[in-house]
Amino acid sequence: MKPRIVVLISLSALIILVFIQYYSISQVYQLKGNEFDLRYSRLIQQALYDLEYNLGENGLDPTFYSLDSAAFESIEDLQDIEYNIDSIRIYADIVKKFQNIILSSENLTPYIRTFLSGNEADPDFISDFVIRKLEILDFPDEHIIYDESGNYLNEIILWDLESFENALQVNSYAAEGNYYRITFDFFIDFTHKRRIIYQEMAGIFTLSVITIFIVLFIFIYTINNMMKQKKLSDMKSDFINNMTHELKTPLTTISVASSSLADPSIHSNEERVVDISRMIGKQNMHLNQLIDHILDVELWERNQVVLTMQPVDISKFLSEKIKVFRMEHQDDTIEIIEEYNLDDLTLKIDEFQFTRVMNNLLSNAVKYSFENTKILVKADVPDSLILQVRDNGIGIDQEAQKNIFSKFYRADTGKGHKVKGLGLGLYYVKKIIEAHGGEISVESNRNMGSNFIIKLPK
Repeated sequence: MKPRIVVLISLSALIILVFIQYYSISQVYQLKGNEFDLRYSRLIQQALYDLEYNLGENGLDPTFYSLDSAAFESIEDLQDIEYNIDSIRIYADIVKKFQNIILSSENLTPYIRTFLSGNEADPDFISDFVIRKLEILDFPDEHIIYDESGNYLNEIILWDLESFENALQVNSYAAEGNYYRITFDFFIDFTHKRRIIYQEMAGIFTLSVITIFIVLFIFIYTINNMMKQKKLSDMKSDFINNMTHELKTPLTTISVASSSLADPSIHSNEERVVDISRMIGKQNMHLNQLIDHILDVELWERNQVVLTMQPVDISKFLSEKIKVFRMEHQDDTIEIIEEYNLDDLTLKIDEFQFTRVMNNLLSNAVKYSFENTKILVKADVPDSLILQVRDNGIGIDQEAQKNIFSKFYRADTGKGHKVKGLGLGLYYVKKIIEAHGGEISVESNRNMGSNFIIKLPK
């Protein structure tokens, strides 16, 4: 199955899991909400029962007396009016007056708060009373002031019924006095209801979040591994192709040279025979170097490379290696500038391995440069040995710099893939520098050259 399809399927499964968790939490929240309503409804009913049957009052007796006085006062306002805009305003004022009297004189709320506190329940709530029907009695007349099932006062919103959507309807009351008849409901809305429910859900919510994060981590980790595997697979294919090319070139040369030696007519030309023998020896040495490169990979991976450390004059060492490099590339147009400020610095290094470092950096500077190659080799010792190898080549883009020291990696620099190599040179350089207790970095921009910086402790 293609990696892209696997990623899409995994991502879809992750999204479905998130939705399932969200749905489960929503259901649990609803269940906890129902449990909250049931528990507090029972406590409030117990409080009302205790108030009425144990203390002998219902908490509204003073209210009913006050309503009778208000009803008597309202009769005057209702005499000789016709049903018009003024009557609607008067009816609304009467309803509001009755509701304010209930709110200001009822004794249910303080008793319920005390009862809830005594039963280790949250006593913080808002209480309200919603009038369903109100009549003023002026015998033999009966004035229907408000009836929610009728058409009275529909033009005026007396209260916001939506605010009672999540409130508990504690009880319904119907009372009749000398001058009124009223029906109203008692509502309680708990201020900290959501907080209490969330606290009860804390364990479930935490487990859900942890589960999602674990799955998300596994998803990202798996995708990251897939990308790494794909990258390694591409690098492996690239390495095999490069290795095949590197092996074919000397083998082809050796094959042609061997065929030439088999020709009897060439035996009389000793100079030609010597040249062909040297060519075979050179290609054989190149094959051995390739094999050594491959074998070195496992040795470095297992940390089985043992450095032979000995005191070395760094300035003299660098000068000698650059001199040899110039001789090997005397046919190329190369300018190497040396700037040393080392004060006869002597360090313990593995001369053979460090020679590989210098040869690799200098060779790369030539391979990845333009026709007129300029290389600056600079070394000084402020606190530690700072060795720089700077070229004027094609440079390395920022993305490639992250992987330039990885095993088998070869940057896609246009010219880069036309250059021979196995992608092991800078990998070895990094391993050798780290084995010496140092570090290596690169500063580069496309078409502006590269600067490799080595830091070694003194």
